[in-house]
Amino acid sequence: METRDLGAPWGVTRMAPYAETDPVPLRSPVIDPETQIAVVIDERGRTVELHDHRTSSSTSN
Repeated sequence: METRDLGAPWGVTRMAPYAETDPVPLRSPVIDPETQIAVVIDERGRTVELHDHRTSSSTSN
C-alpha cells in the first residue's frame, strides 16, 4: 500500500508535469467588410474553413 504525505493536500500529491504539446497555429478572427460576417484568417492570410457549430434546441409538448 502506498503512503501519502499527510502535510500535502490530496490533489497536489496526484499532480504530474503536463505532456509536451504541438504549437497552435496562429489564427485571427476578422470582420469581412462586404458581408459583415466574421471570418478566420490563418498565418498566411487565407480564410480558414470552420466546422458548422449549430446550436441544438429541444422542445416538448
